[in-house]
Parts: sequence; structure tokens; C-alpha cells
Amino acid sequence: MKVLGLVVARGGSKGLKNKNLRLINGRPLISYAAEALIKCKKIDTSICSTDSLQIANAAKKAGLSVPFLRPPELSQDGSLVIDAVKHAIESQNSQYTHVMMLQASSPTVNWHDLDLALQTIQKTNADTCISAYKLTETHPDYLFSINNSDSINWLIKKGGSTNRQDFDQFYARTGIFYLASIKTIYKENSFYGKKISTVIVPKERAIIIDNYEDLLKARRYLKK
Repeated sequence: MKVLGLVVARGGSKGLKNKNLRLINGRPLISYAAEALIKCKKIDTSICSTDSLQIANAAKKAGLSVPFLRPPELSQDGSLVIDAVKHAIESQNSQYTHVMMLQASSPTVNWHDLDLALQTIQKTNADTCISAYKLTETHPDYLFSINNSDSINWLIKKGGSTNRQDFDQFYARTGIFYLASIKTIYKENSFYGKKISTVIVPKERAIIIDNYEDLLKARRYLKK
């Protein structure tokens, strides 16, 4: 297994301006994802894909390599992350087997998560490994939509059960990392392969910064 670590960080954030350079504990946001990659010894190379010179400079200071600036056509609001990932793979001379992708907006990820993900994908022979947390709120068994006939459609076919002991345990994706084989990325044009394994993290670490409230939440958590 040869792993390319990749932080994706576009400059044109809409929800929170200059999001990837916002400070948490005096450090730019991108430095947390960079630290997780660099401290994970199973990752061979750690780079940043960005279209921003400011973010590129912050990434370099955090220890990441920035071998290119992402082309404008891959950096628009409607651009797909998977295309930026493929561009990053193709920029490298080495032949990697897997990509560990982190978003700069995920400051609660740590190297232990990444190490466990790499162990898990090898042990399970999965195409993909993602992070998740255990759902403790309203159980999906209670959820429904209302159709055009003003009747309800249960989210789960056996929905409506009142016996909690009958409930399956559900988990929610966190998005703090995505690990997949390069074969899967090209075959599926996605990080999601046919067989997906997971690493469970505490719910309080499931923070993706999209707005100012998320930033405040991350600052509170990382001050602990």
C-alpha cells in the first residue's frame, strides 16, 4: 500500500469567507488537517490542492507540499471534488495505490483516525473507508415524508415501531476523511466503491466548517 495524502482547499468559500485561513487557537484552519496527515506515518506523501496563493503559503508553512495551483476550471462553485482529486493524482510521478483525502474544513481529524482507517481498509479489503458517528437523536424508524396525497411514506419500510429493542443502530457520515483505492476512484468516478468500511468517531468531533457557527463550535472543542 502506497498512500497519497491530500488536503483539498478551494479559495472561494461562499458560506464563510476565507474559511480555510480562519484561525483556531492562533493557527490557520488548514494546519489541523495538515498535521493529521503529516503525523500519520503510513502516509507516504502529503500535498495540498488549492487555487489560492494564500492557502498554498499556509499549507507550506504547515508542512504540506504544494506541487501546483489547481486550475480555474477545477475551482468553480460547481466543480466536482473528484476531478480535483484526479488532477492531484496525475500531478504525481509516483504510483500510489490509495488516496487519503481531508478537507481543510475538518480541524478535528487526527492522525489516529487516519491510521485506523488505513488498518481497517487493509483488514476488510474494502474499496473505501469513511468516518462516521453513532446516531443518538431521533431514530430513522420514526421519520417519514408526506406525499402528494397527504399520506405519509416511512423512511424505513418497517417504520413506526415503538419497540426500541427492535431498532437497528444507525450511523451518520462525518466527512472528516475519505480513503479509497485509486482503482476505485477511477472506476467509480467517486470515493465510494462497492465495499465501504468505516471508522467510528465521537459525535462531538464530527465538525465540518461551513459557516461561522461551525467555526465557533470547532474553536470550543479544540480549546479542551
